[in-house]
Amino acid sequence: MKATDEQFDAIDAFDDGDNVSLIAGAGTGKTTVLKMMADGDNRRGLYLAFNKSVQTEAASKFRKTNVEAKTAHSLAFGKHGAPRAERLPGNGKAFMRNSTLAKALDIVPTTVKGDDVSERKVGAVEIAYLAKETVKRFTKTANDFITPDLVELPPLFANDKKISADLTPLVHKYAEKLWNEIVSLKSEIPISHDDYLKLYQLSKPVINADYIFLDEAQDADALMVEIIKAQMDHAQIIAVGDRSQAIYGWRGGTVDAMKEFGGVERHLTQSFRFGNDIATQANKILDLLHADIRLRGTPSIQSRVLFGERLEHPDAILTRTNIGSMVEVMGRQAVSQKVAIAGQYKANEMKKIAKAAQDLQEKGYTPHPELSVFDNWKEVVDFSETDEGSEFAPLVNLVETWSPIEIINAIDSCVEDSRADVVVSTAHIAKGLEWSRVRIGEDFYPPKYIDGKQLPLSREEAMLAYVAITRAKVELDDTGLSWIYKFRGEVE
Repeated sequence: MKATDEQFDAIDAFDDGDNVSLIAGAGTGKTTVLKMMADGDNRRGLYLAFNKSVQTEAASKFRKTNVEAKTAHSLAFGKHGAPRAERLPGNGKAFMRNSTLAKALDIVPTTVKGDDVSERKVGAVEIAYLAKETVKRFTKTANDFITPDLVELPPLFANDKKISADLTPLVHKYAEKLWNEIVSLKSEIPISHDDYLKLYQLSKPVINADYIFLDEAQDADALMVEIIKAQMDHAQIIAVGDRSQAIYGWRGGTVDAMKEFGGVERHLTQSFRFGNDIATQANKILDLLHADIRLRGTPSIQSRVLFGERLEHPDAILTRTNIGSMVEVMGRQAVSQKVAIAGQYKANEMKKIAKAAQDLQEKGYTPHPELSVFDNWKEVVDFSETDEGSEFAPLVNLVETWSPIEIINAIDSCVEDSRADVVVSTAHIAKGLEWSRVRIGEDFYPPKYIDGKQLPLSREEAMLAYVAITRAKVELDDTGLSWIYKFRGEVE
């Protein structure tokens, strides 16, 4: 394949020995460019992939080069994960209820006084949960120690100065105790994969590579950036990504890794995935984001955007939420289509929501984080009819139409992608994937109005829309996002 002028510019910067920030739009062939760089270089290279599936694909592409494809977790596992392997998810000891964790850490209930001098009892289980979440945030930072500012209390506590002042140091103490258990090789408390990655970062590792390709750099968190920056004294860094696809902020990706390593910036804007019609739609969202690139479609690809008509037989339907995906699964199966759900853990998440609805109906309680504030199913129904709770309306409609057990059975009845008539996916899971014909789901909602004024559109929502529409190669039905092209409010 002959390189484009943009690709030549990126390769030249690499050949000059500069650190490179390669801004690569959707479908612009970033891995192809990295392969071209590696083909012309005899040094030892490392390709750091965002997840295992990307790493496996990259390993195949770089097979005849001096580049080794790894995930950050695979770098960390040997020294820090393997000695604790039996405590990782998927093994016998890898699950522990918060109540059991509270006992293991010797947490006892406490009573705190609020600003109004009223007393509030905080249970040991709740403290254990808050300590666990504090440790989770710590593992995404470059911090050497857990600090009190990593403690995040629920609004009921955080908005009360006296409760916050008393509860924060208590949670911090137990978070430190939990982390010490995670570090200990004698402990039986379960750990996560991010725990041993944090231990790896704290060990100040030296990566044996002359240059490093950091893929999906826009989603790198502070911890990952710290690991890579520590290699800059001996390795050339090529950070590859697209700021407009930074949709994993909730995972801790709060730094702009595309700027963290210095060097020169190069752009890839020629998309080889789709033609100009889809590129035009993508650019409308990039305009909203004030992005630093605009896409150009490939003229020879006859892609089209459906205006005023629906795509009846899409290869994929992309939704905003798990609930939206459940609606699509049930609807498609109702007309005897074979459905696949992209991402097994995503299917499990959907089943857990349906099970939570069942628990509320039958037991009046669920530990599911999205529904745990409700005491019964009727409360969910009532809340869904308010402006504040409108996001629950699809779930209510679904459960009122089909029972939770029918929903669970439908999810279990889904087939593999290769056997499916249609794939249902959330936009988050769809990132990195592509299909010929894509329909956008109906659960991408515009910002609400308060006192007659529309709220700003969050950057993450706009970026998610950009990711969704750029998964299509030939046909795009973006009716579900038609509002975003007319949006004239703020984006923040």
